[in-house]
Amino acid sequence: MKDYEKIINQHVQKYRYSCMPSSVEMILKLLKKVPHDFYELQTQWENNKMGSFAYFHNFEKEGIRFKHEFTQSRDENFPMNDLFKKIDDELNKNKYVAVSISNGIGFHMYVICEKIKNGYIVLSKGENGTIKNSRLKQDIKVMKGTDILTYEIIQ
Repeated sequence: MKDYEKIINQHVQKYRYSCMPSSVEMILKLLKKVPHDFYELQTQWENNKMGSFAYFHNFEKEGIRFKHEFTQSRDENFPMNDLFKKIDDELNKNKYVAVSISNGIGFHMYVICEKIKNGYIVLSKGENGTIKNSRLKQDIKVMKGTDILTYEIIQ
């Protein structure tokens, strides 16, 4: 089991609708910037159903600054190739990327952890534990695009 799997397996999504701050907490934990029992962002967010990665644009915590990217409309003009290039570039820098994926009734946030031969390792948390998405590219193409949350180390 990879380190990122251990860290995400240990993480908890505290509220039904706290997947957005949960994804940021997972990234901070993966970067070893906060302890495994850090849930400050979800505690503040609680069950807020309304929001997007825009809430975390320029958010800074423990020397990490987050950036909301690919905010254009989801349609046939979405820059799909640019999105996947950006994800690949971040992963090649040993970074993680948070991504928003439609789940049929809304959206759920995942963390892209690694590029593999046939796609990506994409993990999240839900009410029943760790969730894996093995169809990231297909899901994003069906959605006609999506937004992501990247970060930079500022300290």
